Amino acid sequence: MATADTRLDSLRIAIGHDIASFVRGTLEELQRRLLSQLRSGQPSSDTETRLQACGDGLRNTPWLWPSLDDALVDLFKDWPLPEDVVSLQSIRDFAKTSSTGNMLDVVKKVDDYLVNCLAKRGTINTGTRILVKALIKLWTQALDSDRRLLALSVVQGRVITTNFRCRCLDQLPLLPDGFVHSLRNIIQNHDEAPEPACVDLATLLTTTELSVVTCWRPVLNRMLKNQGEKLIDYALSNLKANEWLQFLLDLRQIFGEEVNWDATTSAPILKPQLHRWANNLDGYLPIISQLEDDARCGPTVQCILAGGDGLHGLLEDTLERVLLLMLNMEGKQPLSVSTLDVDDYKFGNILQKFYVVYIKIEITTDIL
Repeated sequence: MATADTRLDSLRIAIGHDIASFVRGTLEELQRRLLSQLRSGQPSSDTETRLQACGDGLRNTPWLWPSLDDALVDLFKDWPLPEDVVSLQSIRDFAKTSSTGNMLDVVKKVDDYLVNCLAKRGTINTGTRILVKALIKLWTQALDSDRRLLALSVVQGRVITTNFRCRCLDQLPLLPDGFVHSLRNIIQNHDEAPEPACVDLATLLTTTELSVVTCWRPVLNRMLKNQGEKLIDYALSNLKANEWLQFLLDLRQIFGEEVNWDATTSAPILKPQLHRWANNLDGYLPIISQLEDDARCGPTVQCILAGGDGLHGLLEDTLERVLLLMLNMEGKQPLSVSTLDVDDYKFGNILQKFYVVYIKIEITTDIL
């Protein structure tokens, strides 16, 4: 007499093929619909939810697997959980409605991930799969908009490596709320005011611990590179002398005293010469501040802060001798003004103003 298990096995064999064929047809239709909706930009959340549920039922019925295609069985190895699909849909909706930057890359990553899990294996690379999984994890841990917006900005970045982006995502739930809010404002304002955002992010990173700096330093580096020489022009034109020196000090604290700088690939603001010169200026800050108080000497102060870096080369030695002379003359009765020949230094009117108008002492070029 046949046992219950034997009869059950016989029943499965008898009806398994027909059931598998029906379910496979339903799945394939939902997969075609999903691909069509994503290609045309139509809403796809309902199809994704139904497809996940249908596949979940089939995945939990392994006795039907022998009647299924190998490609379909292979999908079940990384089939998403219902809550994962809900998170992915939430991420996509948040990215589409975000007012910060262009989040289309995030939307594409989510769509590609869903296709890879639900319809066709091998449509994304390993980096994207790891990154989206880290984003799903973050989404379930952080419910506030600040952290979620930062997470999307991290995923959006193409220059930063996947490992660094995953580290940032893992770290976000642990960061203090105040730091996260400030960082979110900086990222949000970056597109409209990129140069101030660079300065603000450098300032912010110097207030936190090394592990946080390590994660977010590549983000700052990318911002600095994107602005190039414009960032130097902005900082010299808009920052006070002490703010300029503090900005460079902050960058040295973040990137290290000896930056591995390359003229073709590194951010100009990290140029070692600029930072060595800034180190020399601390003792002359009172003199530079006096010049700064005179509205006429803006270009002169910029020339001093940059070390005379311009079309005609550097004038660091000359500038330092003049600054030292001014420092020694501070508080003394100024002597008569003489016209100086600065052609040897090839920096034209800016240095001539500096020598003649603001020093107001009688010197000759051999002093320099």
